[in-house]
Amino acid sequence: MTGTSTTLTAEGSSGGVPPYSYLWEPSAKLIQNDISQPETVVLTASQDFTLNLTDSKSCSAEPSQVRINVTTGETLEAFPTASPDTICRGQSVQIVANAIGGSGFYEYEWTSVPAGFTSEEASFSVKPETTTTYKLRLKDSFNQTINEQIEVVVKATPQINLIPEDIDTISEKTIIVCVKDSILLDAGWENNPPSVYYDWNNTGLNERYLLAISSGSWLETQKHSVVVTNPESECISTDSITIIFAFSECEIGIEENESDVFAISPNPNNGNFNLSLNSDMDNPVVEIIDLNGIVVFKKEFNTGFKKDEVIRIDLEDISPALYFIKITSGHKQFSKRIIIHQ
Repeated sequence: MTGTSTTLTAEGSSGGVPPYSYLWEPSAKLIQNDISQPETVVLTASQDFTLNLTDSKSCSAEPSQVRINVTTGETLEAFPTASPDTICRGQSVQIVANAIGGSGFYEYEWTSVPAGFTSEEASFSVKPETTTTYKLRLKDSFNQTINEQIEVVVKATPQINLIPEDIDTISEKTIIVCVKDSILLDAGWENNPPSVYYDWNNTGLNERYLLAISSGSWLETQKHSVVVTNPESECISTDSITIIFAFSECEIGIEENESDVFAISPNPNNGNFNLSLNSDMDNPVVEIIDLNGIVVFKKEFNTGFKKDEVIRIDLEDISPALYFIKITSGHKQFSKRIIIHQ
């Protein structure tokens, strides 16, 4: 059988003058070729062997031959499996060829319908976007070839995007708006089934829309998440959004325009920067606040500053990110964005 070895035997050696010398050919197919019972290497095809026998007087017998027939054993077969064979879009599936029989040495050639996937591995992991048939062409070392296939069914997954169309993000899944704005979050999608189930913020609120409103403070961060289940496919999707309500994003009158009150230089910066004042300030308080509303730096000045004066700020051990800088002077507050980088 293919993939095994065997032992040859020089039977009936007689006549002449012992001892005898043995020479088997081809030597490349034998572990040792000068003994009476040599063992072959592992054979994958039928092979003829020739024995040359010589006695101690250098008399040679007629060469003798023997043929070792190698059979393929079992029929070449493959039983492709997909685990699991039905998935929601975005999930992974493991494909295994499960080849048996034949020579035991296999070549794999995978393709797909729809086209676009190829592989030469016995097993692989994929994330098909649509229902896909994976076709296998299996070949062994005897040039036997078979074709098999396996189908993976891909079910529809809810397509969620909580970012409103008319608002730009400042980072992944984060938007910034005026404290006076209300943001309508939509967890649905085009032609979604009417029986879709929504769960906002783990509260069980089963509504497609959620209206996010600020409490009115000058800076507020809200985080909202939703889990959406499509009852037709039983597939689930999740999404989340961070909304920063900031007074600095509001459009206000020229006489109140905080963008004219102070300037940051440079911006972006590495945590060391200047605040150039464009108006007088009494005992200003400077605060640096992160996107979660946490004050990471605060400095109170017990003196007044005149227009065109500069306040130097040197921050230590602050992480690169987007922050807000707030200056409070008396009953007035002014804020701007500041970017810290390494």
